[in-house]
Amino acid sequence: MGKTTLYLINVSIAALVAAVSFVSGQRVVRICRDSDIEILSIQGVQIENYPKSRVELHLAERMHHNKPLFFLQFDFKTRARNGVLFYGTTKGKPSEILALFLVDGELRYKMRCPTLEAEVFVSSKKKVPLNDGRWHTVFYSLKFGEHSHKADITIDGHSGSPKQFGVSCSPLSSIIMGGATRDDLINIDELRQIPGHFEGCIRSVNISVPLNIPPKYHAVSICG
Repeated sequence: MGKTTLYLINVSIAALVAAVSFVSGQRVVRICRDSDIEILSIQGVQIENYPKSRVELHLAERMHHNKPLFFLQFDFKTRARNGVLFYGTTKGKPSEILALFLVDGELRYKMRCPTLEAEVFVSSKKKVPLNDGRWHTVFYSLKFGEHSHKADITIDGHSGSPKQFGVSCSPLSSIIMGGATRDDLINIDELRQIPGHFEGCIRSVNISVPLNIPPKYHAVSICG
């Protein structure tokens, strides 16, 4: 029994090392199914310093047209100075984007909508860089009105702006976390302009609307 147990442990360690080498060698083409990787849980995922590393969340279409509030909440920790935390797009609306990302450890909110295009600095409670390797909680919300929406961003329980942001973008259909798709990098200037790639953990993702399909993982590992 002892030999069998040792053999299984060795196999697990070897498989883990192989997976890590595969990622760092930048040859990732798929992920393992039936793994413990789950961005919706407290375990979370590790976004690697690799261009294709990301998690895709596809929302149930039209689900939040009829809801007064849409929100996205998640925890993250990183040592990376720059990179995408998340961005949202709408199917059939390639010119619209909402994004939250790090630049030199500081949080920026970018919106490109039919009536407004802006980039806003979002302050933390202690007004210090957020790439300190500690967990931080983001709460992003959109309140829908008849003609416009109001966006609010909270970091660790602190409102990052003295006022809400007016948003006229269409309701989101997809949210990408930790990176960007190849097509979006080609077509969305704002994503190409972000220096570097996010590297770190994202966990406990909570969205106010259901997903069409389970999250899609690309070149990620379990958050350690």
